[in-house]
Amino acid sequence: MKLRLLFSLLFGALLSSGFSHSIGLIGRATRNPDTNLVQNVDSAHLWSLEIHLTAGAVKFRQDDDWPINWGAADFPSGIGTQDGDDIPIPAAGDFTITFNSQTGAYNFTVASAIGIIGDATPGGWADDTNLFQDPTDTNKYFRTLPLVIGKAKFRANDAWAVNWGSTDFPSGVGTQDGMDIPIPATGNYEVNFDKSTGAYSFEEVIAFSSISIIGSATPGGWTEDTYLTKDNADPNIWKANVDLVDGEAKFRANGAWTINWGGTDFPTGVGVPNSNDNIPIDSGTYLVTFNTETFEYSFLPIITYSTVGIIGDATPSGGWERMIRIWNKTLQTRRSGDCVLS
Repeated sequence: MKLRLLFSLLFGALLSSGFSHSIGLIGRATRNPDTNLVQNVDSAHLWSLEIHLTAGAVKFRQDDDWPINWGAADFPSGIGTQDGDDIPIPAAGDFTITFNSQTGAYNFTVASAIGIIGDATPGGWADDTNLFQDPTDTNKYFRTLPLVIGKAKFRANDAWAVNWGSTDFPSGVGTQDGMDIPIPATGNYEVNFDKSTGAYSFEEVIAFSSISIIGSATPGGWTEDTYLTKDNADPNIWKANVDLVDGEAKFRANGAWTINWGGTDFPTGVGVPNSNDNIPIDSGTYLVTFNTETFEYSFLPIITYSTVGIIGDATPSGGWERMIRIWNKTLQTRRSGDCVLS
């Protein structure tokens, strides 16, 4: 009986040791090859770490090796996936990091004396979104973050004792207990603030890593984007040949609803940013084009003909009775009665 109990204890210890793992943070934003996170005492899947990071990128990995690792392109929070993108760290700071090794969910919170708060900000009126301190001027703070239509204020130390507000946008000078700053449009903004003067600015950052079309008329419906290709000659032009059905569609940027365009005109029109209207679509195969500078769009029907020929009294065939076949070719109709070889 004693031997059986001893064997059980030894086996349990060995089994436990065999399934003990570490989770570390690695990347050019860190100072060490792997900085291990601390496991939560109440959950084996939850990990945390307080660390100073520089501008750069990081990933999470298990047991100081690459067979199991997590990454994503999102910051400050996201869902890491196996062999995913490096997590970007936009600026240096002291961070509190949380990570769930079961779901891949992570969050980076930077420590800062200045934050922005309001229903236009990611944390609403409940939580400050901390800004990064300028390494060359301790009075200045900055951060690029998504904002929605609403209001915001700057405040110190996550409290209302010292706060700044104003009615001016996109730039102004905040004053103690001033009015809420109006944010009139949803978008990604580079936010700058000077605590010594109260001066602030909001500059919209428009970056399109992709342009796609989505909707009931598209191959992926409302759940999957159909991506366009950037034109080599003009980076504002995106296009693709797409099979569409009767329905509706919208254009959107970066595979998300943060920046999208709708409209009521078809087959050509000008997209309205974040419009409630969906573009009506007639079924067909189209060359779909979108201009990210002017927001102009077009759906150019693509028609396939079995043959293309030339006929007339000026042709070698001798008149209007016999057509000379040129080649099989797909034509794109620009408007009624006109066509162009593709």
